[in-house]
Amino acid sequence: MKLPWHEAQWQQVVQRLRAQRLPHALLLHGPPGVGKQQFAHRLARLLACDQHAGEQWCGACRGCQLGEAGTHPEMLSIEPEDGKFDITVGQLRALLERCMLTRQLGSHRSVTVMPAERMNRSAANTFLKTLEEPPAGTIFILVSDNPAMLLPTIRSRCQLYRFA
Repeated sequence: MKLPWHEAQWQQVVQRLRAQRLPHALLLHGPPGVGKQQFAHRLARLLACDQHAGEQWCGACRGCQLGEAGTHPEMLSIEPEDGKFDITVGQLRALLERCMLTRQLGSHRSVTVMPAERMNRSAANTFLKTLEEPPAGTIFILVSDNPAMLLPTIRSRCQLYRFA
């Protein structure tokens, strides 16, 4: 879903993607309710598109069809399990194991972590090790209402995108 108040951030991301200079980790941060999750989903869909020549996915390729169905093998996400507060180290390790596998489709794999500040200490330390040596072609998209709760070393390894 395209939101007009995201346009500046979207143009910046698309420009970096076209120049093949998209960082391996983005931190989308700002107050609750401004559409950070929608932006993350939109970016993951763009990365899944086999034809992403413009600012939007094509909607016709296999990557787009799988993305629309929610079954694209390269669009991964993690959030706290139902009834739990934290993202646990076990959840994160299972996700990171999938990141180490060879990609099946497309040139990028996206991993969305939301809310990123809900990683417990062990999970955050495990994630930090992955950010230091990210798998090739993997883009981590962290979504946070309160980035100050993230480890400073995680924040420092991400390109920050502020949503007001």
